[in-house]
Amino acid sequence: MPSLCHAAFLLLASLLPLATAGCAAQEDAQFTARFAPGFSPSKLPVSVFAVYRDGRLSPETWAQIEPAFAAALGQQGCESAFGGHARASSPAFASADEYAKANGVTEDLLDQFADKAKGDYILSLSMSGKPEPPGGEEGLEIPQNPGMTNSRGQAPRPPPIKGGGKGKVRKRSILEIAATIYSVKQHKSMGRMVLKYEGATVEGGLKQFLAQFRDALPPVTCQGWNLPDEG
Repeated sequence: MPSLCHAAFLLLASLLPLATAGCAAQEDAQFTARFAPGFSPSKLPVSVFAVYRDGRLSPETWAQIEPAFAAALGQQGCESAFGGHARASSPAFASADEYAKANGVTEDLLDQFADKAKGDYILSLSMSGKPEPPGGEEGLEIPQNPGMTNSRGQAPRPPPIKGGGKGKVRKRSILEIAATIYSVKQHKSMGRMVLKYEGATVEGGLKQFLAQFRDALPPVTCQGWNLPDEG
């Protein structure tokens, strides 16, 4: 049975050109899900592209979060395009990483790998910022992370958050985890989910994100890639 969050989105999708549904997980986290009109598949076979973090593709970050991600989907593992030392050292990765460094993860970049995806969709993840431990006073600056952009490299950037008095600008410590769903057949993005988390640990933010991610979508399965193990 679909979750209330997913059901709410389906209702909004029939009324708006591009629907947005939001579900607040807790007071310290805000989850939003935005999908293209007509996007309501009964299942979601995906090929995970990579994690975009601190302005680069990060196979190391995916290796850290893959066990939790796969477990949330009820699978033992979930292959990414550049998992393993051989693929992460390949010319294909070097080229994709150089492109992402300059432009972010765009639809144009994902389209270059569309014919190699075993799934009907490509899932691209991004992470920026990090949580602030309880009692922190100065806050942690959030890197300007373009994350998932369109083919022109455009992405909204949130303004700094004011606080603390005496005219000083204080940037709160926020971990942002985002996932974009790209259609292999339609060659365009079909949805984007974002969690903004102000808790104490990355693990806590990831747990919140995965719970909301799973509830907002039909059953997701990891399908892997038709990519060589060596570049």
